[in-house]
Amino acid sequence: MKKISCLILCLVIVFASCCFVFAANGGAPTGVTSEMTKASYWQTGDGNRVLLTNDDIVSLNTNIRSASGTYVFDLANFKATCDATELMKQLSNYSIPDTKYWVDGKEINNQYYFGKINSAVRNTGYTGTERSVTYAVCTEIADIKSIPTNDKLCDSLTDTADEMMNSNLMVNEPFIIMQRAVIDGHTFYYGYSDTVWGWVDGEKLAICKDKDEWLDAWYLGEKNGLGSKNFLIVTEDKIILEQSMIKDYPSGLHLGLGTILKLVSDDDIPTIVAERGTWYNHVVYVPTRDANGNYVKTMALISEHNSVSIGYLPLTENNVVELTFACLGNRYGWGNMFEDFDCSGLVRAVYRCFGITMPRNTTRQIAIPNNTYDVSKLTSYAKLAVLDQLPVGSLLFFPGHIMIYLGKVDGAPYVISSAGVLSDSAGEVNVQKYLSVALTPMDVRRANGSTWFDNITKVVVLTNTEVDPSLAFKDLGNDKELQEAVSYAMTLGLVNGVSDTKFAPREKLTAEQIEIINQRLANLAMTEDQKAKASELLAGKSLSRGEFIKSFYKLMN
Repeated sequence: MKKISCLILCLVIVFASCCFVFAANGGAPTGVTSEMTKASYWQTGDGNRVLLTNDDIVSLNTNIRSASGTYVFDLANFKATCDATELMKQLSNYSIPDTKYWVDGKEINNQYYFGKINSAVRNTGYTGTERSVTYAVCTEIADIKSIPTNDKLCDSLTDTADEMMNSNLMVNEPFIIMQRAVIDGHTFYYGYSDTVWGWVDGEKLAICKDKDEWLDAWYLGEKNGLGSKNFLIVTEDKIILEQSMIKDYPSGLHLGLGTILKLVSDDDIPTIVAERGTWYNHVVYVPTRDANGNYVKTMALISEHNSVSIGYLPLTENNVVELTFACLGNRYGWGNMFEDFDCSGLVRAVYRCFGITMPRNTTRQIAIPNNTYDVSKLTSYAKLAVLDQLPVGSLLFFPGHIMIYLGKVDGAPYVISSAGVLSDSAGEVNVQKYLSVALTPMDVRRANGSTWFDNITKVVVLTNTEVDPSLAFKDLGNDKELQEAVSYAMTLGLVNGVSDTKFAPREKLTAEQIEIINQRLANLAMTEDQKAKASELLAGKSLSRGEFIKSFYKLMN
């Protein structure tokens, strides 16, 4: 692959340079060739460089958990009790929604449907102001929903998204139970995963006798787990456990990308697991349920030909590419419906393979501290300058969608994401449901005709990489102070260049430029004192563009 910086070209030329389509049964977006659909196309000799050490990842995870708005929970140290009575009141005290919902093609009666759920939650039997939580692990991929139901509630007859989906649990993921509801004889549990709270089908959870048994099932340890080789992580899209004649064996179990299972130690591996010999297999522990729904630590076999990693993978660009392309063409699943991924679910699963605990949805993923850059105010050329500095695997966001950056081909940026609806870049705007993990150039379009590239507002860099929008301008020289000040002002939307590639730092501010800057200052989040001093700068002696920006940067920082 050739990554070429083409900032001197206009964007029309950049995106028009890749107008070929490869012909296959299902086709591909304009700008994608058959070679591009292979992970190897995007992998490079430099792509095996480790981007974060284990200590870096520990620090990143700590920052993610402690940041406001990420909602990532340290389950191993989660509070051991809850006010079950108060929680019961909160969960059953919501208004019956006015929205119309369909289940299996039939409109439901909201008063009856949600009323029955409210009644079941009120009659839970889980009460007490200091009730001990219950510890569980997931035995098969399970939906986490905002209400206790297995029905898929759609807001139209043609909708394919369950509006009650929050996320899902993968096999062997932990869950902390705080409440219960029994509806038509079926038990649901309310509680917390490490990123989401909601209701889970009780038949997909194994109840542990105590916290020690629970931790033994899944917990790796924050620092020790990153360097450990006592567990296996699934690094392909799906592994299905082989069938068995043994009743209690987890036959046909679906293990999705990022599933983590502890390995049976060499000393404890038997000759036979279920009715099979263990040669050419990884021997792992899988959680199963006994007749009462209690946790059973069960041995299972995963064939060595499956794609797995013993311990976490090193975070490299090439590994990010390999993992994401393992899912290319798979179904999009809203809230991870259908045992597949939505856009943020794919990001979370990929980075889980490196030991990084990503937040669950797009708005939470861009709340990661110190690693998120606002590019909403940048010109197209400045955005391209930012992309030039990004490692493969960085995240590009616009409201409602997050993408994994792959790099540029002939100056055009490409991403891979689990995509819902979009329009190809060629021809009339024709937004359709694609509902697939898709490789796309960033000139694919939204309903209003704007491109994905046009709409990028945030960039998330999970590595120790700093981006500098001022690199779009070639006339700033090696003045680091000026570069930093220009980047800051560009991010605020206060100034841009006199052209796409020229900032003209030595030119005097014109009256027109001063007027525009004053208008923009009025919309910035500044104290009154800062605004007054910025106005004084503009009203004082005639300043060059560079002098003003340096002075403004010092004022604000």
